[in-house]
Amino acid sequence: MIRSARLKALMAVVALMVVLPGTVTASPQEAASAEQPTGTLTLVGSNPLMNRGMNAAIAIHGDYAYIGSRTDFYEDALDASGIMVVDISDPSSPEVVNVFGPPDTANAGESSRELRVWQSQDILILLHTNCGGASAHGCTGPSAHEFKFFDISGDNATDPELILTHEHGTHEFFLWEDPSNPDRALMFGGSAGSEFTVWDISPVRDGQQPTVLYQDDHGYTAVQPNLVTIDAPSTAAGSYDAAGASFGPEPSTTGISGDVVLVNDGSANPTEGCNPLVGFPAGAVALVDRGTCPFVQKAAAAQAAGAAAMIVANNSPAPPINMGGSDPSITIPSVMISQADGDTIKAGLPATGTVAGRPGGGIPAGGLHSLSVSNDGRFAYYALLTGGFAVIDVSDFTSGVPNPQFELVTHNDLRPTWPGPGAHSAVKLWDRDWVWVSDEVYGTITAAGHGCPWGWARLINIRRPERPRIVSEYKVPENEESTCDDWNPPRTSYSAHNPTLTPRIAMSTWHSGGFQMVNIKDPRNPYQLAEFFPEPLDMVALEDPRLSSDPDTGRNEKVVMWSYPIIKDGLIYVVDLRNGLYILEYDGPFDQEIDLVSFLEGNSNLGWALCFEPVGEEPDYCEDWRQD
Repeated sequence: MIRSARLKALMAVVALMVVLPGTVTASPQEAASAEQPTGTLTLVGSNPLMNRGMNAAIAIHGDYAYIGSRTDFYEDALDASGIMVVDISDPSSPEVVNVFGPPDTANAGESSRELRVWQSQDILILLHTNCGGASAHGCTGPSAHEFKFFDISGDNATDPELILTHEHGTHEFFLWEDPSNPDRALMFGGSAGSEFTVWDISPVRDGQQPTVLYQDDHGYTAVQPNLVTIDAPSTAAGSYDAAGASFGPEPSTTGISGDVVLVNDGSANPTEGCNPLVGFPAGAVALVDRGTCPFVQKAAAAQAAGAAAMIVANNSPAPPINMGGSDPSITIPSVMISQADGDTIKAGLPATGTVAGRPGGGIPAGGLHSLSVSNDGRFAYYALLTGGFAVIDVSDFTSGVPNPQFELVTHNDLRPTWPGPGAHSAVKLWDRDWVWVSDEVYGTITAAGHGCPWGWARLINIRRPERPRIVSEYKVPENEESTCDDWNPPRTSYSAHNPTLTPRIAMSTWHSGGFQMVNIKDPRNPYQLAEFFPEPLDMVALEDPRLSSDPDTGRNEKVVMWSYPIIKDGLIYVVDLRNGLYILEYDGPFDQEIDLVSFLEGNSNLGWALCFEPVGEEPDYCEDWRQD
């Protein structure tokens, strides 16, 4: 349903309150403000997509929209399994004209959840990925991980013809077309883990496999939450990163100081500290080797001998880990250092030192969930889940130099992070040193750390990209922690998801928080321009196990706005995971930034991206959007 203009005006005002030093939060409230003009969204057309549910990404080319699925196939709706081709030549009456599936897609384990169109080449890009089982996506087989490329020129627009399959996938990807050469395009992929991949897909035009330019770690590493400092005159003098433990207290930033003593438990492996310690001086810091017995057993033995803290040296070249275990009787802090650092410290004994928490805490390496790339191809903007946000230099790839590599721009220890599952999407504001970064947080059924207050959007200043700074936030009412005691459904999410930006408007799907349009003219003070909630279908073939399976109590549990919004010919196209395709018209502040646009999406640099942030001269199709 579309809320009335009067109600929309009432919901559009923003309360500003400081929640972090230098951070402002904006959320819709109950009083209107003449100083914050708002707009309206009108439903132009919709299609329920055969009431199948579990819809996914949308891609648009010409008169057709291509809409994927989060599952592989629908046992109760086999004719709806696969990628739907929707005729949008009449936006008021979009019509499904084909569903193409096996053998090209919709086989067991093949979800068509990510789609793009390389428009200048009439190529549809399909990513099979992340097809989870009954509790996640209802898939019937192990997940496929691969790309497929289809010719959608001419008559193939409604019946895509497979060009080739590339048997390596990722989780999400950004499509970057060279502004100076439309025959050249790259894909930048994040695995939602440590892997970062860059492909040159130009050879696909000739039926050849993409060229893998890079496939390796995303470059950021864990910043451990603790420090072990060894004092001079020891040859080991200096500071060493240290992981923590799930038992005992965390070290304070002041720390605990004393003699650092390598333990002896009188056994065949005396430095592993599994037995009562022999001759250990009370008040010293115990240095213990990993191995043989549980960490809590080592800590208990050190504590019984009077140790003030415990340092565990790893027994393999791998980075130190957070030590597991539980023992409420442990009252001393415990940390782990690397094997190499342990060897250095041992060689520097006798010594004094300190075990302390790092000021500001640690930063996980994070998983690269998704990224976007600047129009000129110089920078990429990482959404690193628990590892927060970062900027890297990818100009080697886009400029075509041999053996390309990327460079970290944001310092590893200066990445902004926040509690919860972390950064899902990162899209730069056009021609400004700001980035819109959104979370994605599911309901409590998913995992620890999910549930109310779910996830929202942060506006991050990158004037100094080596140390980005969170300045403001945008939330919907369900993102306020004060509501969590009253409302925290397990299989519903009121979380930000996928954004598309014009210069002064952020459009974002927000799961059961609907479709949000946000004024970002002043990124320090974002506020709501308009919102849209579709009328839920009575029934679908397959409910999403984690996003639409709660009962409908009237709080939009059966609304799941999901896709990146796409602007085509002045209208906004967006997919609700459960309820289908919606085509919207916006009227309000800065509406010319939408009305004039022939094409724009948040996960490529195609179309009007080059009007909003030109690389060289503006393309001929650009019009004057700067009018107020």
